[in-house]
Amino acid sequence: MDKNPIIIVGTSGQAGVIRDIISQANHFSSLGFLDSTADIGSVVQGLPVLGRPEQLFDVVSNFGCKTFALAIGDNFTRHKVVEMMCSQYEDLVFPVLIHPAASISASATLKRGTTIMPGAVVCSGASIGEFGLVNTLASVDHDNDLGDFVSLAPHASTGGDVCIGNFSSLCISATVSHGLKIGQHSIVGACSFVNVNIPDNSVFYGVPARFVRKRKPGDPYLGGVDF
Repeated sequence: MDKNPIIIVGTSGQAGVIRDIISQANHFSSLGFLDSTADIGSVVQGLPVLGRPEQLFDVVSNFGCKTFALAIGDNFTRHKVVEMMCSQYEDLVFPVLIHPAASISASATLKRGTTIMPGAVVCSGASIGEFGLVNTLASVDHDNDLGDFVSLAPHASTGGDVCIGNFSSLCISATVSHGLKIGQHSIVGACSFVNVNIPDNSVFYGVPARFVRKRKPGDPYLGGVDF
């Protein structure tokens, strides 16, 4: 049975994980990469770089593929790339990708473009918005409501009935207690324990997590010294 072709956007380390999910889930066949900096025609992880995201018209014309997987860790950057791609084509497909080693409740809702990595758990009644990212061994407990472009780093976890606003992120091993709300564009630092609601545009970290500073939408957070 022929597999549907898919193109991976981004060539960072996360691209290898995405390719592994695609391979093991066995629904798609990876054609190659789109990337803003890698040389077109070069080979990354055994696959060719087909073009730039901003050259989508040429890529679709040349390869006849409108199905894409995002390998971009930063929430806001992922949003900007999706926005730019969708401005060129209205009918692009961004499937939900689930590693076979993840555990997903039958009653959970995973929206367009969401990626669930190895060992992750999404429990009953949970909802993950568009282009969410649940990383390796992260856990989303029952009846959570995660907005669009939300990410949980490896080993991050939430209690039941937690709400997380659009573009917010839990960094590595961060934990959020039951029933709390995290606003939009907010960051919880690595190894933090959250036992209070967190407002929009805020950075919290520590045990228990404390307010550190405000942040603007799009401010970088991956690899920062604070986390």
